[in-house]
Amino acid sequence: MDVASPSQPSPLLASALASGDYRLDQEGAPKPYKPAADAEVRATVLEVLANLAHGHLSTVTADGWPVGCGVRYVSLDDGTGRPVIYLISGLAQRELVNIDRDSRVSFEAHYAVGFERRREAKGVQLQGVASLVSDEQELAFVSPQAQAKYNDPEVMQRKQVARIDVLSAVVFNASGRPQWGQFDYFAQQDG
Repeated sequence: MDVASPSQPSPLLASALASGDYRLDQEGAPKPYKPAADAEVRATVLEVLANLAHGHLSTVTADGWPVGCGVRYVSLDDGTGRPVIYLISGLAQRELVNIDRDSRVSFEAHYAVGFERRREAKGVQLQGVASLVSDEQELAFVSPQAQAKYNDPEVMQRKQVARIDVLSAVVFNASGRPQWGQFDYFAQQDG
């Protein structure tokens, strides 16, 4: 990685975009948002991710089964309104082993609200490619963000970090219309 920032995409992202494989299984998915909602959807995704401390990561095991776990993370805007998520995990955890073997992941974060406040519910389900971060400049860029988010100067000590380059999102917004919608961050670039 030449530049330590979320605006520099990973090689795995370029490969996923070139293949287009991430778009193959759309049966049963929510309808896409209309292009007019582009800015609002991007802002909603970034807002949800910025305001939550934990998310749920799903990876693929060696035998092809999905497995999920709770993770701490930092999300940053890549400069276009697309989130880049940095996962902060302990060394040798199974999700890191799975990411190293198969980069396809999903990530989910949502506001947990009770019945009385159900109209405030928002959530995102993201699809992307993940990679382990070893670049010292990129880690130095992410570290102060994580320390500020978790109010912990040692949050990054002896931690392995993984990065998710987000390809698409499913957004739930109980107060919006439509309440569910799918958003492909790269559809506009395809023509």
